[in-house]
Amino acid sequence: MSYEGRQQVWCENGHYDVFDAVDHVRDCMVCNALPALVNQVDDTNGSAEGYIEPVETVPAVYCECFSCGHRHEIVPAKYEIPKKA
Repeated sequence: MSYEGRQQVWCENGHYDVFDAVDHVRDCMVCNALPALVNQVDDTNGSAEGYIEPVETVPAVYCECFSCGHRHEIVPAKYEIPKKA
């Protein structure tokens, strides 16, 4: 049996990202801040054991492109950094 999982990462400024379990966690891709919390989620057999639901504190800001009609994120959302027990 093999391990399947992911890493939930909150940076010091509240940005949230998810990486595969085997990927190297790096600085925030939005603001280059260091990770404040890295949480391992075990997805073996579809269990999602250890998953923490992200709580958005500041919603993302979007604009709509006039030329193509797509919405583009111009300011990313921020999330509450969980306290791990």
